[in-house]
Amino acid sequence: MINPAEINRSITSRYLFDISRHYKIWFSVDPDTCLGLENELNLIRFRHNNPEFPLSLIYSVDCLSPSAIVTLEQFCLDHQIALIQFEDLEARLQEPSDKELFAIAQAEIAHAKHFSDQGGNMASAADATRLIRYVIEAYGNYSEFDGEIHLSQLNTKYVELKGPVLFPTEIIDLGTHYQVMSNSDFLAFSLDKSLRRLSAEAWQGLKHCQLEIIEHYKGNFVFEKFSHGQVPHDFSEKYPELLEILADFYTTYPSPRTVFDFRKYLSTLPASTLDAQRSERFASYFMRLSVVAMSGPTNTLLFFKHLFPTGQTHIPIFISKKDLKKWQPFISAFMASGIGFYNPIYAAIKSNNSVQASLQAALTAEPTLLCHQAWTKTGRDAKLAREQTLYNHAEMVLGFWQRHSVGKENVIHKHLFTHIKRIGTAKTILTAVAERSYSLALRKACFGLQLPVVKLLLQTSGISLEINELTSKNQTALDLARSAKGNQEDKAQIVALIRTAGGKTAQELESCTHSI
Repeated sequence: MINPAEINRSITSRYLFDISRHYKIWFSVDPDTCLGLENELNLIRFRHNNPEFPLSLIYSVDCLSPSAIVTLEQFCLDHQIALIQFEDLEARLQEPSDKELFAIAQAEIAHAKHFSDQGGNMASAADATRLIRYVIEAYGNYSEFDGEIHLSQLNTKYVELKGPVLFPTEIIDLGTHYQVMSNSDFLAFSLDKSLRRLSAEAWQGLKHCQLEIIEHYKGNFVFEKFSHGQVPHDFSEKYPELLEILADFYTTYPSPRTVFDFRKYLSTLPASTLDAQRSERFASYFMRLSVVAMSGPTNTLLFFKHLFPTGQTHIPIFISKKDLKKWQPFISAFMASGIGFYNPIYAAIKSNNSVQASLQAALTAEPTLLCHQAWTKTGRDAKLAREQTLYNHAEMVLGFWQRHSVGKENVIHKHLFTHIKRIGTAKTILTAVAERSYSLALRKACFGLQLPVVKLLLQTSGISLEINELTSKNQTALDLARSAKGNQEDKAQIVALIRTAGGKTAQELESCTHSI
């Protein structure tokens, strides 16, 4: 039996991690929208939970229209997020394996951008990018958008752990066997004494993973080359169509063929071969494997390939408990690098993904709340639907309060004026409020960094407030807030409040007009 306490006692090594630097990756298939509302809210939540942590966002300029880039730049500027162009990374790479991973990511993007449907997948591009050594050393720890990170609550920049890598791990007890699984939705690597380079052990593990993914993309595409038992025997018996699909693909696409051919084939899987519903389910299952196993989280099991039993090159889908002794070195290192091995860290990192749940959901056609899977078409559609629901709820609440306020304008105005007067704000702001020129009052409060006044104006329903009204000098409230001088903390809060309320800069308003 696996005993975590015994493993903890047996490990004496210590590895240093910088838990303060973080980065995220988002490559968009839609040229007119980069992040979307859901991802923006997740980034705002990260910034709120970790206000002092450096945060970078890697994106591809080739994927976006000029107006989308302007919007993205403004959003990141407002929330203290450093923007990193994926295309700029190439010139900075030194390691040969880094360059090969970059080429893989580049190819995936080229086959996926602008809704091209050429078999590329943005998640695979992100998988390859997050494992580039330069990216890790330059930008820190990777996390996906739908995870929650509260590492600032540990009140330290560095931690010492017993494993050279830190990522989500799963060891599932199945009675006579164990199933070992991992994920890459959070990845941290230990540093050497310089605190700028990876430790030797971290680089050793990363290199194993890099070379495996590079090998998957080389030569002629064969599903079995990278799946390594990811279609278990009981699945192939229960769902014989899985093997039929593979056989038909090899016939349809004789050599040479690529993973892009496989994904294109899956997207047009003939309904005549199988009934339409089952066809879609099996295509979804293989599509997930073409990411998860080709470039994704199953490859992180190879971080400790050097600890596999002699002659073993990959993790079997099930490890017999009879073989536990020969797998013990791997299991000890694997567990010591798991987020769940450290209670304070486990409480500070919430992962919403599970490889096992993802694949099972694809076969059973049952929705899972464990992962939004925006890298699949189904997941992308679900993300858009959730964002539309957010918009609808916001409009419903706004409409309710507007109806509730009918006939009460004078009462609302009186209360608002009294509150603002009590704050003791500038006379010009008070005069604007007295004259019910609330938009003017908002702009003056933004420029004067009067945070309490801005909050009151934005939170008061039933008043006529045009948040994007322009001044004679072609400036909005957001422009004025961003150019104001004074308390930087108040400034950041005001900018965030204006953004959340739908505020835009004059340049953004002009870009929106041109795009229409």
